[in-house]
Amino acid sequence: MTTATTLIGDAMKSLGVLAAGQSPSSSDLSDCLRRLNNMLASWSNSTLLVPFRTSISKTLTGASSYTIGSGGDIDTTRPTAISSAYTRLNGIDYPVRVSRDRAEYDRICQKALIDWPGFLYYEPTVPLGTLYVWPVGDATYTLYLTVQGQLTAFPDATTDVDLAPGYDLMIHSNLALQIAPMYETQASSELTKTARDSMTQIKRINRQSPVMEYDQAIPGAVGGYNIEVG
Repeated sequence: MTTATTLIGDAMKSLGVLAAGQSPSSSDLSDCLRRLNNMLASWSNSTLLVPFRTSISKTLTGASSYTIGSGGDIDTTRPTAISSAYTRLNGIDYPVRVSRDRAEYDRICQKALIDWPGFLYYEPTVPLGTLYVWPVGDATYTLYLTVQGQLTAFPDATTDVDLAPGYDLMIHSNLALQIAPMYETQASSELTKTARDSMTQIKRINRQSPVMEYDQAIPGAVGGYNIEVG
């Protein structure tokens, strides 16, 4: 458990703008907390900096698209990306190909085709993301998504937050680089190296080995449709 105050204090001490035993002032906390949360929001766009993925499910309704996010058709935290997906029917799971190319979805001729869902495109619109499924399926299918999580912002300077191992060092060392211009100083080469190396280590830990998937070009493979023909 740690607080934003602790991380900010460590960052300031690493820069030498705060002495050992001193605490950040209220103005320091306010300014640095904003920088801290902006940094975490930026990191949430990198799959290798987020320490977790979340599984969610949705029973299909025959709609061609679903909103996802707080208050959406899929009421959950809006994901930055979808890592993988599959559909379940009668207890058997079948892979769904996840595309990041809007043009690929746009080329589908019969977007309302009701059949086994084998293709998915996710557009991270704001405030709700938009999920496009094809073929659209129906209520007999349940869609399961593995989504990229987000690094949670610190609500204030004093709330205790759980961090995965190694994140404390990565956050406060990189925060020091972010706030250095505020104090008209430069980070030492040692601090810069610590910030870089700690981030590299986290990315290495979060990197997942590729797994075997069905080749969509193989006849009979689930989702092996020609989307331009429909």
